Amino acid sequence: MYISIRAARLKARLGFSALLVLALATTTSVQAQQQQQLCSPQLCITATVFTNESTVIEFSLSAQIDSVGWVGMGIGGQAGGMAGNDLAICWPNTAGGGAIISQRAATMNGPPSAPATPPAFKVQTAKSGIVTSRFTCTFSRPLNLATSPIAATASSVKIIYAVGLRPVVAGAGGDPQKAAIQEHTFTGSGTLPIVKKDGTSAGGSGGGGNATKTGTVPGATRTPGAGGHNGGTSPSTEDLLKTQEQIETLVKVHAVMMALAFLLIFPLGASLVRFFCHLQHVFKWHRPIQVTGFLTVLAAFGCILAAVAKSSSLNNNAPEDYSTHAIVGFVLIGAIVLQVVVGVFIFAKYDPTKTSQSAIVRIPTWVHRCWGYAVLITGLVQVHLGMKEYGMWPTGKEVIWYLYDAWVVILAVGVLGLGSILKCVSDRRKDGRRGVVEGDRPLKSSGVSDDYLGGRYNSNNNSQHHDQGPYELQPHGAHASNDNEHNRM
Repeated sequence: MYISIRAARLKARLGFSALLVLALATTTSVQAQQQQQLCSPQLCITATVFTNESTVIEFSLSAQIDSVGWVGMGIGGQAGGMAGNDLAICWPNTAGGGAIISQRAATMNGPPSAPATPPAFKVQTAKSGIVTSRFTCTFSRPLNLATSPIAATASSVKIIYAVGLRPVVAGAGGDPQKAAIQEHTFTGSGTLPIVKKDGTSAGGSGGGGNATKTGTVPGATRTPGAGGHNGGTSPSTEDLLKTQEQIETLVKVHAVMMALAFLLIFPLGASLVRFFCHLQHVFKWHRPIQVTGFLTVLAAFGCILAAVAKSSSLNNNAPEDYSTHAIVGFVLIGAIVLQVVVGVFIFAKYDPTKTSQSAIVRIPTWVHRCWGYAVLITGLVQVHLGMKEYGMWPTGKEVIWYLYDAWVVILAVGVLGLGSILKCVSDRRKDGRRGVVEGDRPLKSSGVSDDYLGGRYNSNNNSQHHDQGPYELQPHGAHASNDNEHNRM
């Protein structure tokens, strides 16, 4: 009996040990497989160099979601964008099976163009096609390619990748180089290991057809519209397209509202106080205009937050890698909030019964003025960054780029340059027509105009007159008194 118990325990231990060894072996195998490929929830990519074909590298892109329109990757350019990358874009061949590939190049985030040189990419038909609704494209290219060379001794290469859900529109005569590539739904970047194998491509496997999903690429960069689904039931292509359309709509609304605020509303409000503060009640227009711009910016900010939230939820809440445009956007929102707070503070602290305001009013006034110009200029730069970040689809650098450039020149030269000159000339003419004294002493400038603070003034000072600069005290009664004296003369 005792021997039987000991034998049973020994068998149990041996069985547990065998399971442990099997688990360790499986884990090691999975880790080795993960180290040989770069995967996201939507796409797995491998790179292989065979010993008997040492001047050629083979890439395999395997979709991890059903019914994709196309898959692609790029080498040799920016890690966070399309510019400078040698792009390979591949889609299913619906006519005869396998895959179709097109070599493209890009100078910005937008539709890539076909290079002038003949394509250097060659599809491996036997390793490409659709299996159980999942598309795989395997292609080869020379290592020493002029547009994106890869060293023969390299163990890895930095790449960008993308997946599009909308099908490619065939080009004239079926030429892949003339096909219209639809905008991508998912994007990312990372470091792709290069695996060395014996033999040739025909006798070996690039590993693409059997690639498995291994999770989100660490450090992958994504834009609104990038993402995927990890775990649970994968969403259908229709659901993904619907979400993509929602994200695209939110991004477009964000762009239009931000452009409206920084190219029109804020410059209009700033121009009023810069060149027309001598007019009565001009600041009754300045405040609502700038508040309208502020609310527009907040609404646009809410749109982009919603777009990012939708993108993150699709990508299993993977960490975002924020672009320069995104970082500047957060800073700009904080700067605008500060500008509004300072403006409210000045209005609350201004004392209309005093001809000379205290430093607690004068200093914030000049801060508000200078900070406002800084916010406006940063906003113009931010609009440009946004256009550069998202590019222009479907035709590239569209006329809107040139309209933007022309409008910025008008604002810079017309409003700040020519407008300042005209105001200086106007001020000198007014100085020649009107005295700027109170008795025998010049009237001190308070640093804050009465108009600037909403047209509030001290009715006891109607006999005073002072030539008003952009932010100086000039009670409205002074205009009336001076004009009446002039008419009587």
